[in-house]
Amino acid sequence: MASLWRHPKSKFWTACFVDASGRRRKRSTKETDRKAAMKRAVAFESAWGRQTAAKQARKVMTDLYRDITGEALANITLSEHCDAWLETKRGEVSVATLKFYENSIVKLKAALAEKLDKPLDVVTKADLVAWRNKALKTLAPGTVSHDLRAWRMLFQAAVDDGLVFENPVDNIKVKGRDERGGEEGAPKRLFTPVELQSLLLAATPEWKSMILFAAYSGLRLGDVAALTWGSLDEEKGWMTVRTRKTGKTVRVPIAGPLAAHIKKLKRGEHAEPVHPQAAGIMGKIGRTGPLSNQFAELLAKCGLRAPIDKNKRSTGKGLSGKRTINELSFHTLRHLTVSLLKDAGAPESVVKAIVGHSSQAISDHYTHTGDDAMRDAIANLQPIGR
Repeated sequence: MASLWRHPKSKFWTACFVDASGRRRKRSTKETDRKAAMKRAVAFESAWGRQTAAKQARKVMTDLYRDITGEALANITLSEHCDAWLETKRGEVSVATLKFYENSIVKLKAALAEKLDKPLDVVTKADLVAWRNKALKTLAPGTVSHDLRAWRMLFQAAVDDGLVFENPVDNIKVKGRDERGGEEGAPKRLFTPVELQSLLLAATPEWKSMILFAAYSGLRLGDVAALTWGSLDEEKGWMTVRTRKTGKTVRVPIAGPLAAHIKKLKRGEHAEPVHPQAAGIMGKIGRTGPLSNQFAELLAKCGLRAPIDKNKRSTGKGLSGKRTINELSFHTLRHLTVSLLKDAGAPESVVKAIVGHSSQAISDHYTHTGDDAMRDAIANLQPIGR
């Protein structure tokens, strides 16, 4: 039977009830009057009850929403919400991130084709779990996890806008990956000192510089390529970068070995790139693919991966195909930064503050890490190449 509870610091009553699966749930009634709140609690329980049809449940929820907000609940379809959400992302994220979202939404529409023209709230957790289990047979776990992450954002936007009451993607995970998609998880392995030395010896001057910047800052390939001289404050010992992936501005202390390397470079004007060739490719193409291929060729030159067959034709796998995963990549240097910092004794909070995060929750949690703590951590890093 429905009941009420009120947090000591809240003026609103919370409805407590049991849903169709027997799970205990809580929903704010947005009511300060106990009698009115109880009526809404009963209505919530009715909507979630075992005998309530989906159509009736939506009607009850719609009526409740109108009572609480005074507005009608929009009856938007899954397809319409997908298109509207993508439109909001234009201008908010990088071209590469937007492309990922677009591809991910294509997968969602294919997986739920029969529900595209139906109300958004007909999508269930069971639908998405079924997709996950099927997708894992052909896609890498990281790919599946990243798609679920994008879909979680899509449906959370619907929750925030009052279009649905729950996010069906919440708590759907992929074995071995974290809920944020696993991007910050441990790589298959790190570069050994000998491998790093061979890379630095075989690299062109610009690629050597990019490797050093990535290893000592944790910056991603696109951010290293787009780095300008105005981003570097050598006098104060900081670099300030607006990351392409998250759109956030991060400040990273310049490590001693990196500062020594920067002094050897020919300094340009404030807006000029530190790595002109890489910046030119990024400016022309708008993505890091060609640069990733160049680094892969460097790895192959050093015997750290199989040679790239440029005459090999596409497999035609498309979005549903499983990609070949290599143990080492430019992104491995980001993980190397974490390893170097931890080896130098830096606390976990300082490491997270320095390398930055794609997760807003984690970034917010470590916002107050002090500059001195970050400087101390970076100052203890040892040279990785000569």
